[in-house]
Amino acid sequence: MKKEPGIREATMGGWFASQPEAVRAALLSHGHTAAYLKGAWINGTREEPGVFCGVVSGSVSLHAILPRGDLVLVDLLHRGEWFGQGSLYHAGPVGRRILIAMAAEPVQLLIIGRRDLLDILRDHPELWASVAELGTRQLEYAITGWAETLSLPPRARLAARLLNLRSPADAGRNEPYGRIPLTQSEIAEAVGLSRQLVNRFLREFEQKGVIRTGYGALDIVDPDYLTRLVETE
Repeated sequence: MKKEPGIREATMGGWFASQPEAVRAALLSHGHTAAYLKGAWINGTREEPGVFCGVVSGSVSLHAILPRGDLVLVDLLHRGEWFGQGSLYHAGPVGRRILIAMAAEPVQLLIIGRRDLLDILRDHPELWASVAELGTRQLEYAITGWAETLSLPPRARLAARLLNLRSPADAGRNEPYGRIPLTQSEIAEAVGLSRQLVNRFLREFEQKGVIRTGYGALDIVDPDYLTRLVETE
């Protein structure tokens, strides 16, 4: 299968970079790349589960499905991050799917089907532990976010969420401290606060030079300020 130029370099970093060279080669040889425009659904609620995806460029938003069918934005994934490993543990209908992935901005993914991933795991059984570790880290992140929501006052909760949602410094952008490709309404949804309150806090942060807002996104200029706010408020 022909790979796009630079796919190996683009997917290096994070979990992928921690894998043995043979495993990285297997993931690349079994995967294919796909591009999605902003707002496109990467997986939905109708198809069978079964893909393991790595973000090559752009950002993916994850939305939890509530029992009544509403979608709530819970996380952003950036270059080098992976999702979909849950398909390894069940192959039934999507009735059990709890997360929907969408393109938060134009995104390119490396996609590995469930059957191909099982083939890789058969040839490299040590990868089972690594995939389980990936899931454990994601669970720890979710629990930390839940604890912050329960314990932090609103301004500090927003600061913590901004730090968690930002793109990493090595994500191939010019901004040194990370960008969040979300509207202020989407940020309010992700932090569990009213849009009016979040907008007020964001204006305060921008006036202090902590963030820089733009159309459909914001840049973090002073992450240290946000960190201090989380630790002291």
